[in-house]
Amino acid sequence: MKQLRPRTKINARAGFSLLEAMLGMTVLVVAIVGTMGSLSTSLELTQSNRETIIATQALRRQVERMSGTALANVYRTFNDTTADDLTPSAPGAHFDIPELTVQVGDADGSVGHITFPTANATQATLFENYSNADWGFPRDLSGDGTVSTTDVAGSYILLPVRVRAEWRGSSGDRVIEVETIMGIR
Repeated sequence: MKQLRPRTKINARAGFSLLEAMLGMTVLVVAIVGTMGSLSTSLELTQSNRETIIATQALRRQVERMSGTALANVYRTFNDTTADDLTPSAPGAHFDIPELTVQVGDADGSVGHITFPTANATQATLFENYSNADWGFPRDLSGDGTVSTTDVAGSYILLPVRVRAEWRGSSGDRVIEVETIMGIR
């Protein structure tokens, strides 16, 4: 007697079809491109964050440098004019941050800038009646209880200061600034 073997069904789908292989490759390519895009964005953000940290530290150092100067001399030492400088080597209103690149067309060629609330940056005058809401002016800087119309560059006890960095970064032109009010301690 002949034994019958159970019939086995022949699997017609023993391998991948060309369509399935192409679909799998497409999914893989999309995943790789997405990962590469994310990596590129991550590297750009890392560079941008690095630049921001460098600028912030430089601004903080500049504020500390001003804080280490006698308050009565801060304005004369760090303003934009040389007419009132105490020494020929006064640093003035501009400073470099070597790790950062100056923006194209920057007039003074420096990344760092120090400004005070003056109507004209090239004159060594500091007026309390200066009209500028961004600076909170008019404001009593001399502490005499009135907002005077005379120059208080030699008699202030409060001094608003803005320290700013403007640079050409990996993601274009960047700006960061720190504002503070210096006073007698």
